[in-house]
Amino acid sequence: MDAGLIEALVEGSRLGLKENNIWDDKVWTMVQKAVQEKAFIQVERSHIDNRYRSLRKKYIAFDLVKSKSGFGWDPSKKTVTTSDEAWKIFLEDLVIYLILYNLTFS
Repeated sequence: MDAGLIEALVEGSRLGLKENNIWDDKVWTMVQKAVQEKAFIQVERSHIDNRYRSLRKKYIAFDLVKSKSGFGWDPSKKTVTTSDEAWKIFLEDLVIYLILYNLTFS
């Protein structure tokens, strides 16, 4: 399903069907058709929306990690690579960020 979803979104973007961060309804029809052709399943719009949000969250996390110095990508394993020390520093920074993000001042 993911391949059909991603291919249809790329095509929709190429056709200019995304404006102000909002996809045109035509894109969702394209996605439904692509998923049906690739995965041989019929999906509802709500299912596509959920899968899109899930993939988007993963992409944002991946983009954050890959932007950090010392991180790489292993195409054969399809995974992020770095040293244990770099992971440790990254995760410590992430914890601090999450604490500050949820902090409120009265």
